Order: sequence, then structure tokens, then C-alpha cells
Amino acid sequence: DPRETFDWEIIKKGSRLGFRTAVVPKDRGGHGIDFVTQSLVMEEIARGDSAISKTFSQCWKWSHLIAASCTEDQKDRFLKPFLEDDTYLLGKGGTEESAGSDNRMPSDDPRTGWKLQAVREGDEWVLNGRKRYIANGSVGKLFFIDGRTDPDVPISNGTTLFLVPADTPGFRVGKVYDKIGWRFYQNAELIFEDARVPHA
Repeated sequence: DPRETFDWEIIKKGSRLGFRTAVVPKDRGGHGIDFVTQSLVMEEIARGDSAISKTFSQCWKWSHLIAASCTEDQKDRFLKPFLEDDTYLLGKGGTEESAGSDNRMPSDDPRTGWKLQAVREGDEWVLNGRKRYIANGSVGKLFFIDGRTDPDVPISNGTTLFLVPADTPGFRVGKVYDKIGWRFYQNAELIFEDARVPHA
């Protein structure tokens, strides 16, 4: 069982050392280190185990985005629990059955790219579709999900990034992939069936 290759005690210890929260600005409760320094830290962790390094790197890659781009309400909802909970991991949902993170190549044709649908209904967005091989998929508490808001235009114009907490109704984890290597690093399928997230 790939879930048995994961150890929360390692995450808790790394969190206490600041591996998850290092790039969050100091005025937001983080350590405020720059990306080069954080990359060097991740490189040193990878000397021991690259899968553990990747698990933590998902957090610094996305936590700074909350601090830099989200509203104050979103920062309260997402950044505060991220900083307070040593087991609060982040993940990014881009890859699907027929599209990955490099799907803009060779063209930005409207027929290509992500298929996960995001339809606005009032003050909410309704998400339907699946993501595959998503980092921290079975252990994350918040996911950054690429959703197609307009399938008739290229993905560079018709895609929105949604923040989806793991406990969102209509959102669940599917298959956890049993990989040959990087077994600590939990890659999983994410399933959205009328999952609703607020517009802001």
C-alpha cells in the first residue's frame, strides 16, 4: 500500500524546522527567506531523500502565492491554518489523463489542455473532472486546481486557479499511485463531482 510509505513524524519534524513555511513573509508569520536559499535547503534534504524534499517543496512553491496574491479573507482562511498546523501540506492539480503541466506546447489550441470544468453559479464555482498524479494528493489539506472556465478559448485565457480544501464536499481522493521510486512522495488522483468553492 503506497500510503504506508508516508511518515507524518517526518513532516512534523521538518515543519518544526521551518521546511514548509520558510518562504512565507515574516509579517505573515513565516521565515521570509528567498527562493534561492529555500532551493538550497531543499537540495540538502534531497541528498538524504529526494521524495521528502519534493513533499516539502510543494509547500514553499505554493504558500508564497497565498501571501502574495490572495485577498485578506483568503489569507486568513488558508495561510493562518497552514502556518499553525505542522501537518498542513499543499498540492497543485494540473495533470490530467490527456494534459500535463506542459500542455501549452506545441500549441495553445482551445481543444488541448485541461478538461476539468469550472462553471460559475452565483457566488460559487462548481468543479467537475479528474486530476492525476497530483503531488501530496492523498495527504494534502489544500490544493491549487487548474480549472477550465471557458473551453472555447486557449487555456492561457480560459483557465482559473482555484484553492480547494481537502474537506470540500464533492471532492475526494481516488487512486494513490504505487510508484517504483519516490515512494514517500504521495501522488494521487483527485476527483471532483460538483465540488463547490466560493468565488472569492
